[in-house]
Amino acid sequence: MAITVVDNVHYIEAGTPVQNDFDKNPPQGAGVDSNGITVGHWKKGAFDCFDDCIPNFCMSLWFPCVTYAQTAQRMKGTYLVSLVLYIVLCGLPAICLRGNIRSRYRIPGSFCGDCCMVYLCHACSLAQSANHVEAYDQGRCSFDQKDQLPAYTV
Repeated sequence: MAITVVDNVHYIEAGTPVQNDFDKNPPQGAGVDSNGITVGHWKKGAFDCFDDCIPNFCMSLWFPCVTYAQTAQRMKGTYLVSLVLYIVLCGLPAICLRGNIRSRYRIPGSFCGDCCMVYLCHACSLAQSANHVEAYDQGRCSFDQKDQLPAYTV
């Protein structure tokens, strides 16, 4: 039996597609997972935060603790605990959150790169992380949190 793979879809001889189960086997390279979250690379570039000024960049600039808490909550954190932790530790948790997002969604990078990004352009780093996990509603500034993303086995 001959199997051909095109765009991560397996085709058997008869041409019937067999989809991969992203819940059990997230893609190794670029693509999206079962939640519609980009895997393998950042959804937007580091300085694309200006594309979504309201709310993404504005919230990251003026209320970074809220953006951090919203993003952490999407990644299985607790909104209020994340909010307090960010304030008490002066934004340091943003480095860990960025690393967690890179690890979960298999985005290339390093701890050193995360540190540089967070400290050289903190608002852009938070906006990129929030955008990647879709922690906000487009065009609407809000202090509410969205539902947590369902996990999958890596």
